[in-house]
Amino acid sequence: MAVKKPAVLVVDDETDFRITICDFLEDYDYPVFQAGNGQEGLELYRQRQPDIILTDLQMPKMDGLSLIEHIASDNPLLPIIVISGANDISNALKAINAGAWDYLVKPIVDMNILLHILDRVIERAGHLRREENFRNELAEEVEQKTAELRLANLALQDEIRIRRKAEEDQRRNRVLLRTVIDSVPYLIFVASGNGRILLANKTLSAYLNHPLSELENIDGTMVANDESFTSTVLQSIHVALNTNRSHFIPERTFASPLWEQPRTFQTTYIPIQMPGYEEMMVLVVSKDITEEKKQAEKQRQATEVLQKAARIASIGVIAGGVTHEINQPLNGLLLNSETLQMIIQNNDNIPKQQVFETVSDIRSAAGRISDIIKHMRLMWVEPSTGDLVPVAIGKAIQGAIEFLGQQIQNHLVNLHVQLPVQPVYILANPVQFEQIVLNLLTNALRALDISPNPGKWIRVTAWTEDETLFLQVDDNGPGLGDTPPDQLFDPFYSSRKSEEGTGLGLAIVKTYVEHFKGSITVKNLDNSGARFQLQFPTCKQEREKP
Repeated sequence: MAVKKPAVLVVDDETDFRITICDFLEDYDYPVFQAGNGQEGLELYRQRQPDIILTDLQMPKMDGLSLIEHIASDNPLLPIIVISGANDISNALKAINAGAWDYLVKPIVDMNILLHILDRVIERAGHLRREENFRNELAEEVEQKTAELRLANLALQDEIRIRRKAEEDQRRNRVLLRTVIDSVPYLIFVASGNGRILLANKTLSAYLNHPLSELENIDGTMVANDESFTSTVLQSIHVALNTNRSHFIPERTFASPLWEQPRTFQTTYIPIQMPGYEEMMVLVVSKDITEEKKQAEKQRQATEVLQKAARIASIGVIAGGVTHEINQPLNGLLLNSETLQMIIQNNDNIPKQQVFETVSDIRSAAGRISDIIKHMRLMWVEPSTGDLVPVAIGKAIQGAIEFLGQQIQNHLVNLHVQLPVQPVYILANPVQFEQIVLNLLTNALRALDISPNPGKWIRVTAWTEDETLFLQVDDNGPGLGDTPPDQLFDPFYSSRKSEEGTGLGLAIVKTYVEHFKGSITVKNLDNSGARFQLQFPTCKQEREKP
């Protein structure tokens, strides 16, 4: 696999010379940007963030020296090469002092010298970046070690003070610790390696239905009276003590006669050194997440209902388009079947070629109807909740447009579509991605219905930048008005006062977009209308699931 060449920005007011340099570099696979003066060069630098800059010194609007000073102060590790005339040597030296890395004298007799300098500054830039990374890593490591030493030193000082005060400090610490642990709704206790409880809070006492005064300093395995609970807790305590590291159990469910229903806990086991005890103890912090799981399940079910409602709402939107799509091949099928019947009735010697062509037309029309029905079935079948698959966005967008083609014509709306020439793939659910496009187009159509603007249009544009897909849907409708953009994505919110629309479409769009690791923004266009812009990470093509 070829190594990607660094991007080069060429800044020179001599057009012929600049184009010559750019053409030469492009022949060697360097991505090239060009500017005719220092001001344009500075703007291109900020927009494109090139890897190397070639600049002249004597230029209008902003000279090369000023350009170098701006860029060098912003990014001292960016290689800048000065290309100056023979009379500009003194200025070239000033440029080197201002931050340029090297210089060439015009005219360049041997272009290989330019390649050699490029290779040299690329190598130097890589070396400087590695040095900077090393310094940063070293500084972070020193800072981390210093912090660790500071913490260790503080811990040592605390231990010395505790040993001097002994029982008084122990009593005060216990009072303070109890105040803290009793103020939180978690089950908290400190236990030894054999399960003996040394300290507990009121929440644990309530869950075990055991007085706090009797709960402490006894064998916790006797209090729990549950073999599964006891085994899990003891095993986790031993793991924390043996590894001297926190041990986290994200979810574990227990049943107890003390509870009306099984409870689910999220628990952390932290090895600690308790004042007055030589052996290591374990601080156990357990959060009851039973109700959270119930709420999460309710939210999941509500989301499913929302998605189903949105899918049902889409039926009416595309019904007209499907009817039109089916009628065309159906009329062709009827016409060809009547033609075939007439040929058979009126001709004894029927040319085989004529019969074959008529039957082929019938099969083609029937196949088209079959494809439409299969596509419809995919739209209404419950989407799979499995892994996402690579989806060709062009195919999905065209599929949505086919569904809405008749409605767009009926609404007298001009549709403009511009998609990448090469296939682009994202990880998604193909049906849900198509529904994203359907909902955005439907939203634009409904906005245009109440727009007084003549020449109504919708523009769908897709492109890629830096492994990111951009999908943009614009219209020249009334725009967002005073509606906050975020409110548009709330379930059941609709900016239309009529009964048309459920307010689910954009909420579903946002849900699907975020599920595909994407983002969506909306804003008013300058003159009139709105723009929805979606971004998704692209992926490599793989065989799509059927």
